Amino acid sequence: MKKKILAILSRQGSYAQRLAGDINRNKDYPWNAAAYTDEHLLKDSLTGGKTDVILMEEDMYDPEMEDMFPNPDIRLILLTEDETDLTRNPPCITQYQSVREIMEDILELCGSQRKAPAAAAGIITPGLVGVYSPVGRCGKTSFCLTLGLMLAEQEKTLYLNMENWHGFYDLMKINPAVWKGGDISDLIYAIRTRPDQNFFRFSQIVQSFKDLDYIMPVRGELDMRNVSEEEWEKAISECMRIGGYRKVILDMGSQTDDVFKIMGCCSRVYIPYLDDAVSKAKIRQFRRALSDFRAEGVAENIRYLHLPEWKEQMADDFPMSLVRNSYGAYVRKMLTEEK
Repeated sequence: MKKKILAILSRQGSYAQRLAGDINRNKDYPWNAAAYTDEHLLKDSLTGGKTDVILMEEDMYDPEMEDMFPNPDIRLILLTEDETDLTRNPPCITQYQSVREIMEDILELCGSQRKAPAAAAGIITPGLVGVYSPVGRCGKTSFCLTLGLMLAEQEKTLYLNMENWHGFYDLMKINPAVWKGGDISDLIYAIRTRPDQNFFRFSQIVQSFKDLDYIMPVRGELDMRNVSEEEWEKAISECMRIGGYRKVILDMGSQTDDVFKIMGCCSRVYIPYLDDAVSKAKIRQFRRALSDFRAEGVAENIRYLHLPEWKEQMADDFPMSLVRNSYGAYVRKMLTEEK
């Protein structure tokens, strides 16, 4: 069933575009959003009969405008700088709130349930371990590599870095301009265009740190923006299937539209944090987001970690040196406790 259109009319073009983009990224909403800054362009678009809801900037509203609606069932809602008032005619929604709150109000007005769709958790994959943090510079990647190296001593393990800004080429002392070994984007491209070539592409791009396999992350941040969570899930699944991995470590950033969906596929999620006030505030905000998006199933598999302070110099045999320093001792103890 094709979705109807939710039209957003605002002279603030950047706001309308951002709001439409955020709505469209959530595939659970019953509309596709389209942004307009001119009422005449909006009027021209209404002739197709696909528009179901119009979200209009209050200052642009004129009661006579409703006469231009070809469908009397189109729901008109005003975006206001004042407080939300769903009892007015037309009803008003304050623009100074989150996209989720705006959509909850629209869903209520259109007769849907008050609650917006929950963050869909994927099917939990045994052996899939996610590592994520809203806190920067907390040692997340060093923890991932240490964990991967130690798990690889016992069972076949793959490390995947999913961050926009990973610094991996510099860490490995590799010039990305001359690197010919491929990266994760090659596998994603094969999944999109030639799924029969997945095995071939995977065998070309997989590398190793001693027993730990890894695939180089994408070279440019822009390469990550068009990868959906469904494509990430498919790429991870193909890696596990082709490589026969018992464990896959996901070094996650905020690279997907819904990071909770990726977390929902993980049998365990680790979230490192720091002790300072700012870091603790970010963790509290993250916990609230879990509740707001009704991701309780994800929350059950999360373990919050206060990692040791990094004091050692970068060794020449990085990342293998990680298992010998304070991170190695910390992870070894953690794994023993979890057995």
